[in-house]
Amino acid sequence: MNKNLRYLFIKFLKIGATSWGGYMALIAMIQKQICERDKAIEEEKIIHAVSLASVLPGPVAVNVVAYIGYQIKGIKGALVSIAAVLIPCFILMLILSYIYFSYGNVPAFNNFFAGVTPCIAALLISVAFTMAQKNIKDVAQIIVAVLALLSILFIHSAYTTILVIICSGIISYFIYKKNILQATAEKKSIGKISGVKKYLIKFIIVALAVFVLLTIVYFLFDEYSFIHLYKQIILTFSAISVTQFGGGYVVIPALQKIVVDSLHWLNIKEFTDAIAMGQITPGPIYISAAFIGYKLDGVFGAAVSTIAIYLPAACLMLLCARFMNSIITSPIIKSSFKGITAAVTGMIAAAGCTIFYKTQSISIYTVSIFIISLILFIRFKLSPVYIIPLAGITGLLIFKN
Repeated sequence: MNKNLRYLFIKFLKIGATSWGGYMALIAMIQKQICERDKAIEEEKIIHAVSLASVLPGPVAVNVVAYIGYQIKGIKGALVSIAAVLIPCFILMLILSYIYFSYGNVPAFNNFFAGVTPCIAALLISVAFTMAQKNIKDVAQIIVAVLALLSILFIHSAYTTILVIICSGIISYFIYKKNILQATAEKKSIGKISGVKKYLIKFIIVALAVFVLLTIVYFLFDEYSFIHLYKQIILTFSAISVTQFGGGYVVIPALQKIVVDSLHWLNIKEFTDAIAMGQITPGPIYISAAFIGYKLDGVFGAAVSTIAIYLPAACLMLLCARFMNSIITSPIIKSSFKGITAAVTGMIAAAGCTIFYKTQSISIYTVSIFIISLILFIRFKLSPVYIIPLAGITGLLIFKN
């Protein structure tokens, strides 16, 4: 087949419309359609993409798509692939947002989300539980996870999540660097140091130039309210994009702290409903940014929010693609990620607790939905694509006015 931009657009549009169930479902579709069926890319490169996306910030699924598109058709291929895979979930989120803000006071609509809320809380707790089982292995990581959980629950600042991630990474580096260095073949990476240094210098120069430009723009034209709003949208979602490591559910506590506690763009109920809608669309959970943007300024606000939360991380993915092996095998990355993973686990658990306790009054029904959902997620490992709508239907049946 002719692997041109049209091919990439059509393929990723189909994949984006049918990849229900999280980023692994999307990656499985890529492997089946683009690698196995069309032979447009080697399976090894898909593994490379997943490995690199796992250690970089931003949504793993979209970063993988960016890498695949780049490998097939360069920068244009990456941009076309990202746009195509996001179009289906973006359109669906726009429809859901319109219905939500137009008819949100309809009792049936409120009852549906009353059932969804405890289910979302259970989903986050189950994710934290699974992550803890897989990644937390010693006392130091347990302490980091608990401190992260307490920080999110009791420190009400927009910068809490970023500071927790940075501090946990630094502390973890000093705790684990000796063991990591002993476990890795240092000689293999010595020859690559000069190349990585050149890349880092270029990256720092570009980052500083962008920072200076954004700073200048930030202080210009502030007398116009719509420009001030879009500056906030772009800076907020871009910052989230390049600071949230681990993809998926990692973004939830950061979004909650910034858009609910600090900027007050959403209340806690709207935020929970946005996460629920993000879960029932066939795309990454980051698409909840479109809901936030839609509330702030309609369709255009949704589009700008979506671009701001996806594009910066994808660009970083493409910049790092050239040095993939050096980044993945870096002792600094490996040792820092032990603490970051533990911190993220605690942060996700804290977000689940906050959603459960703050969105509505606790009753026998909400506790029952929470417990049943938790069992279905942990014990039976069922997809939220099925459980969340069922929880909403349960809410319609039991929360009658």
